[in-house]
Amino acid sequence: MDWAPDGSFIAFEGTSGGTRSIFRIEVGTGIVTQLTTQNQDFGPVVSPDNTEILFGRTNDLWTLMKIPATGGNVLQMSDYMNFAPAQAGWDWSPDGTEIAVTEDATTGGVVISKIRRETTATSFFSDALAGKLGRRGSFEIQDRQPSWRP
Repeated sequence: MDWAPDGSFIAFEGTSGGTRSIFRIEVGTGIVTQLTTQNQDFGPVVSPDNTEILFGRTNDLWTLMKIPATGGNVLQMSDYMNFAPAQAGWDWSPDGTEIAVTEDATTGGVVISKIRRETTATSFFSDALAGKLGRRGSFEIQDRQPSWRP
């Protein structure tokens, strides 16, 4: 789940009728609104200006999606990614103009790319190449104990 930066609502993933979807709950009233109705939506992150929510959508592979924080049309921001949703991640830049997203794991490591807020599925890879942040870590070591000692 993720708090809206202004504290007015919390975006979260939940299940309704067997469907994992994105919801929001108003902090002041407790009113819950279901924002998506797909079967496998997960990982909501609210934009710094409280107007949009990033999330993942998956069946076998996953895509990065975006929806207005009040509900409405969902925008697919990436093509299908070639690695498991458990290895996915995304977050807004502090000013909300860019998004950092794990974009490819075929090299055996994590590639984190910077894309524009306006990115769509058709521009995702060119936007990622233009703003590449670089490789960070490796999926293979996530579940292992560190070998170093402090």
